[in-house]
Amino acid sequence: MSNQKKEKKPKISPVEKKKEIELKNKLKKNVFKKLNISKKYSKRFITSIVIFALGISMIATGFVLGTDTEDYSDAQVVKEKFSTVLISVKSNLEQQFDGFIEEMKNDPLNGLLADKLPTPEEIFFEEWANDWFPKVDIPTIGGYIESVGAKAIGDIDLDGRFPKADLNISTKGSPSGITIDQCRALWNTQNKYSLVSQSPAIWFETVEGSLDNREPLKGHFNLSEIQLNLICNWINTSQNTWLPYLAQKERLILNPLPLFGFLGIGALLLVYSTPKVTSETRKMLKDKKTIDSGKVKSKMKIPNNTKEE
Repeated sequence: MSNQKKEKKPKISPVEKKKEIELKNKLKKNVFKKLNISKKYSKRFITSIVIFALGISMIATGFVLGTDTEDYSDAQVVKEKFSTVLISVKSNLEQQFDGFIEEMKNDPLNGLLADKLPTPEEIFFEEWANDWFPKVDIPTIGGYIESVGAKAIGDIDLDGRFPKADLNISTKGSPSGITIDQCRALWNTQNKYSLVSQSPAIWFETVEGSLDNREPLKGHFNLSEIQLNLICNWINTSQNTWLPYLAQKERLILNPLPLFGFLGIGALLLVYSTPKVTSETRKMLKDKKTIDSGKVKSKMKIPNNTKEE
């Protein structure tokens, strides 16, 4: 067998190598220019990304301003949201009682005496204080209406957990004897000593054993020692049962205006920018591939080797 020399690739001189590199760079620049992405696409892409990022930041800002993300213990939350929760509970229950009263008025017999039926607020106070229905001053049937009303309302469960009678400070068998007028004072938001004042610290101090405020509270609301103890026991029990649950829920939404405002604006920005970011990204990737391959629609190729003329 004859020894055949393998053909060697011609060596490329430094001049030719330099020329080849210059030509490749020139062709890439031409491709870049033909595709017009050096400024046009990059600006659009950056603009879309900025709008997208702004949308995300607006949503994050809405959550921060609209919700309370600080970590609280149950005791802290209860004290901070105590009045707000009680006002909310009272309002919600009165709406339910209003529907109940309307049903009673639709009864032909009760409807004739509708003006003598108790108000939703009076039902709430009597249920809270004495676990019963307000007195209905109607001859013969008044007691019957009270019994039906008390049975229909039953035990009020505020958190869906045991025990069920969350609202009552006493029981029907052993009522507190606190009147509706006393309840109005105890639940008056304008009274600085009330349960629903802006700063009900006086009640928590009394519940925790302080003797300084017992006499002032008894005198201000005309309460007996037993009645004051019933209220304090109810607050103490509530702190360990349903109050923490509702207080934690209450603190989640502090201000719906910034929450929904920022969320809405952020969502609109995302809806506007997301398709643009996706579209521009696809264009950038496609055009980068075209540039890297050295090809344009005309199938122009960058030669691997170019001889010096």
